[in-house]
Amino acid sequence: MIRSKLIKWLKWGLACCMLVPFLAWQAKDTSFQPTDTKGFIAEMQKQFAEVQTIKKKENHREELNETEFLISYTPLGYHIGHPMEFGIYWMNANGERELLVADSKISCNQPILLAPRKRPFHRSSSVDYTKNEGVYYMQNIYEGNGLKGVAPGTIKQLRIVEIQFRAAGVGEVNGNDEGGGALASSPVGVGNAAWDVKRVIGVTDVYPDGSAFFKVPARRPLYFQALDEKGRVVQTMRSWSTLQPNEVQSCVGCHEHKNTVPVAGHRVSMAMDKGIKALAPEDEMGERNFSYLKEIQPIWDRNCISCHDGVKHPMSLKGELKVVDKQSKRKYTDSYLSLTHARPDGPGRAWRGDAHHPEVNWISALSQPTLLPPYFAGSNKSNLIKRLEEGHGGTKLTPQEIRKVSLWIDLLVPQIGDYREANNWSDHDREFYDRYDKKRKQARMEEQENIRQYIQSLPASGSIIPNLPCWGL
Repeated sequence: MIRSKLIKWLKWGLACCMLVPFLAWQAKDTSFQPTDTKGFIAEMQKQFAEVQTIKKKENHREELNETEFLISYTPLGYHIGHPMEFGIYWMNANGERELLVADSKISCNQPILLAPRKRPFHRSSSVDYTKNEGVYYMQNIYEGNGLKGVAPGTIKQLRIVEIQFRAAGVGEVNGNDEGGGALASSPVGVGNAAWDVKRVIGVTDVYPDGSAFFKVPARRPLYFQALDEKGRVVQTMRSWSTLQPNEVQSCVGCHEHKNTVPVAGHRVSMAMDKGIKALAPEDEMGERNFSYLKEIQPIWDRNCISCHDGVKHPMSLKGELKVVDKQSKRKYTDSYLSLTHARPDGPGRAWRGDAHHPEVNWISALSQPTLLPPYFAGSNKSNLIKRLEEGHGGTKLTPQEIRKVSLWIDLLVPQIGDYREANNWSDHDREFYDRYDKKRKQARMEEQENIRQYIQSLPASGSIIPNLPCWGL
């Protein structure tokens, strides 16, 4: 009777991953041989009270059937005076176990069963490392919830933007919004502004039926923005996508359900008829890292600071770089701080922008993570753009200049286009950043060499190895 109850308890303990070595009195490698039933039960209760310690004895388990297992196990627990390595054991529901595999220098973990099986369908790879582009195809941008309520024909272009990540963290700003609070190191703007440096790659046409078919640089983190006829954001991605060289990826629409398939009976799209298109430049500056200091400040210098000098008008749009805090280790201009309606978090603290201000309104880097509706924020919601179009103060900006200001807002108001730009770094900070930047460049070179050797190893590669593209990773 007692033995029957003990086995029931043992099975329950096994289900909870509590493998108690002394329970298995039939096990070949245990020295515990109970002769006193009361003492045995007392010892068992003691072991159940130490459940967290017992759990550490088992690492991974693979079921052979309902009563037998392969486990990664160490009989005395991992920390009994000194670390004890795990071995692979056979074990059954009665607690019997047998050591199968062990190594004196390294743990044996994660036993996995192998058995003959039918080979699954294998899709051949289209990746070609001698190329430097991939292809995206979109059937209809108006399918899905991303542009819910937006009339077909509204979206004229997709803008393709690359995210460029920092090599190391020097200085920080803080942000807070419906998505929570966080800090951004090596900041590219004030708090709540863009997380990262943005590189404008180009634009592609969206045809009247909502389709697009275009080439992009491979192996870069890219995101897309849906633009209206004035080049202003209606909807933007807040994640990113990347392609391997020669890879093709497609989607049905904009934030359609992941299980959605192409619309049944849909005619061949206009984009498919036209074929794959190369990206067109955003403007006369072409592909480049976007910098407020280099692209927006000159517009204010030409048109605005004669009035907005901080004297004639309290709102200064002057472009002199200043140190306004110690925390961010970044210099800022009056114009940038004024337009982002930034305020310091405290004495000596970094400045935080107001993403919801009606004058310059952008999607906060800490906005809610769920899907945002079209026209949630951006240049289409910013009073500044309306003022510029109306010729505020008698000033007349060109459509190209207004589009550039809209671009800045829709990129989430970054101030810099390079992590070293407008820095307030010490020599130690500079050395710190340079060290990690150098390590990243070395890793790229090693990767390039690995790819070169891989191409050379291919049977059809021949003896001539083409010059490899530089993907910029």
